[in-house]
Formats: sequence, structure tokens, C-alpha cells
Amino acid sequence: MHYFRTSLLLVTALLFLNCSNETYRTEVTQKKITADISLVTKHESLRSIEFSDPLLIGPLIDLAGGGEVNFDRIHFADLIGNDSIDEAFVVVESGGTIGDLGIGIFQLRNEYVELVQFIPAVGKIEFRMDLIVAIEGIWAKDDDAMCCPYQLLERSYQWDGESFILITEQIITSNIDNKGNR
Repeated sequence: MHYFRTSLLLVTALLFLNCSNETYRTEVTQKKITADISLVTKHESLRSIEFSDPLLIGPLIDLAGGGEVNFDRIHFADLIGNDSIDEAFVVVESGGTIGDLGIGIFQLRNEYVELVQFIPAVGKIEFRMDLIVAIEGIWAKDDDAMCCPYQLLERSYQWDGESFILITEQIITSNIDNKGNR
């Protein structure tokens, strides 16, 4: 009987801890992360800004915890405010096998280029319509190959008038059969 009570308490504690971690993770992803990145410019469009400027990119890379910016992965789109003025979406890559580390969203405000928000990620960043989607691998099994996660965590962010907020978070299970085929 003592063994049964101990097992029941252990299972209850593990369930509570697991629920607490899920809540914390969601709260952390919904916080707006930004930094004081603001440079004076005489440009009238973000498309003509030199994003290789260390004063602009350096603090962004610091927010990501390191990495690099591939200038082919700077995207321009009007996802904020429908004002026909493009924002710049600068993807910070790990430079290795981790993939993307996050994305900085820049806006031209009066005569300043300013970081509006930074969205952290570990994996891959995509754009779908007016959404920013971060896809992360989940290696849930001990025998998962590091190349192929067992599941994917997909988070979608959308502009709510003040910042990009998390609107959906879903786990996508890998479709691997017993023969290792996808």
C-alpha cells in the first residue's frame, strides 16, 4: 500500500511540474523582446538601409545570443499597420546546424531605423501570409537521431497593433513508419 501511495504522489508531482513548464514556456514566448536599437538615417525606405552596419546588426546578434546575419535572408513586407510601408525582417542564423536563432523586425520611424521586436527561435523561420512561423525540433526520445526530431513545435506570430504575439502553438508528430520512411 505504501508503494502505491508513493507512486501516486510521484505521478501527481510529475504532472504538476509538466503543466507548470508548459504554462511558463507560453508566458515567456508571449513577452515582447526588444532592445534599444535605433539609428539616424536619411533614407526614405528600409530597402536602401545598409543592414551590414555593426551598430544595427551587432545588438540584434547579441539578442539572439550569437550567430550571423545572411543578407539574403532579410525580407521586406508590410505586416504592421497596413500602411503600405514595408518593415524589414532580419533573420539571425546560428551559422551551424541549430538553424535560425530568431528574427528582428525593424521599422522606419521618422528619421530612425528602429528595432520593433525580436522573436527568438531555434530551428527554422518562415513567413505565411501575415504570419511569422517558427518551427523547432523536439527530440523526445532517447534514440532520436540528431538529424530528425520526433516532433516539431510550430509557433505562429501575428501583429496585434502593438507587437507580434503568439496566436497558435502546435506540436506536429513526425510521420515515420517502422521502416524509417517519412
